[in-house]
Amino acid sequence: MLTHIKTICENFSNEFGIVPIKKDVQINELPGLRNVLKLKTDNRDKLICIASQPGAGKTSLALDIVLDAAINSDKEILIFTLELGTKQLLVRLIEKISSVGGDFWKCDIEERNEADQNKISIAIAFLQELNILIDDTWFVPPAYIEKCLQEHKNAGLVMLDYIGLVQADEKKNLRQQEVYEIEAELLAQAKKYCVPMLVVAQVHRRLKEPRFSFEDILSSDYVMHKSAMILFIKRKGYFDIEPVDNNAEIIVVKNNSEKYDIIKMQFDENSVSFKECI
Repeated sequence: MLTHIKTICENFSNEFGIVPIKKDVQINELPGLRNVLKLKTDNRDKLICIASQPGAGKTSLALDIVLDAAINSDKEILIFTLELGTKQLLVRLIEKISSVGGDFWKCDIEERNEADQNKISIAIAFLQELNILIDDTWFVPPAYIEKCLQEHKNAGLVMLDYIGLVQADEKKNLRQQEVYEIEAELLAQAKKYCVPMLVVAQVHRRLKEPRFSFEDILSSDYVMHKSAMILFIKRKGYFDIEPVDNNAEIIVVKNNSEKYDIIKMQFDENSVSFKECI
């Protein structure tokens, strides 16, 4: 069931003994990427796929885009999270606003750093005001997503994390067949309800170096081939045991063409966010 982030924040605050503090915050906005994505114009009824290896930052980039969209629109943002639970996803969002890492949550209340607690209180208060709804139902076929779109006609963006865990409405002999049908149904919904769908997908694990190959992307069973664009994350630090290079590139492939754009970015470990290079 889709739950508004305000309710999720209230439950979370009560559980962890945190009192939200309303205060201005500096947000990581993505004007360059926003201009490429064109979620309100050219791609307002399209599929957009974020693809990379496991752990390279697919969910982080998707959430960066979600936050940017939520800040710059009064429409509802619907998140279907099949891998992370609602609480885990909220912690990710809090980290993006506060830049306070995961060690904070391991401390007892009396051992918490006061400055970090204040940053988290401010982040929670900020998130409560955004028009984001989250659903962590484990069984999510396309028919379920369409039912939610029928109930939330003001949706401005749908995030689906990730396609490999989406269930088919009808079982097929091959999972690849199911994924193709899921993709077709999601595209039909995007057009019917005029809402862009941001879908996270996983490319083959066999990649061992920070390179980019159309074969690696387009040969994956879980990459959305009907997408208006595919965002491939290339991050050198991902391949290092101790990352020292936080430079990242978002390679934007349009309509499965071999022509692509590159957006230069930095991956901030503290906020687990992609930030545009100025």
